[in-house]
Amino acid sequence: KIGTYDFFASSEINLNDKISLRPGARVMFSEQFDTQYVMSLSAKYAFAKNWELRGIVGTSPRLPNYDEMYSLLVDVNHDVRGNENLNPEKGVSAFLHLKNNWEINSNTNLEQKVSIWKIDLKDKIDLVIIGEEPLRYQYNNVDKYNVQGIMYMNQFSVGNLIGGVGATLTGIKQSIDQKNVVEKQEDKYFYSVQANANASYRIPKTGTTF
Repeated sequence: KIGTYDFFASSEINLNDKISLRPGARVMFSEQFDTQYVMSLSAKYAFAKNWELRGIVGTSPRLPNYDEMYSLLVDVNHDVRGNENLNPEKGVSAFLHLKNNWEINSNTNLEQKVSIWKIDLKDKIDLVIIGEEPLRYQYNNVDKYNVQGIMYMNQFSVGNLIGGVGATLTGIKQSIDQKNVVEKQEDKYFYSVQANANASYRIPKTGTTF
């Protein structure tokens, strides 16, 4: 049995027609772990010509769930075990978003957005290889886990035609120092790229979308 109880509060403060702030706080109570505290602050600035800049920074703890602590799946093909000695995740995250929405005319709209982010986690909970022959997994705390990235998104609508393109560059760095863990990671960022494109067309007369 695991019991967790959260209480949170937030407020929006409009300093003027361009600047707004949104502070927030959360308290996480648990029957198994020490009380965790979450703090966040979001700020938005509205520029001329529909430009908008938004920044978010905050702490990011997470408590282990039931499966991560007590799961046990062992058969011919699997060996996945929980870990009662897990620690809560703790970290800090920061995001920055810049976007613009152009209404070129009543029939044409263009939205562009650029986002950058960085997340630093300590004791991230993840499945880790603890034995190779046979292959065995267990939920463990990753000592250090860092993510950083940048994303670009472009969405457009021209009449009944809607589409968009986007790309994301993400870098992940992690280290596991536990002696009983087989899986080791180099202390550098490994980057991956994702790209996407979409398009749809709606026939108003029939309400059909392709």
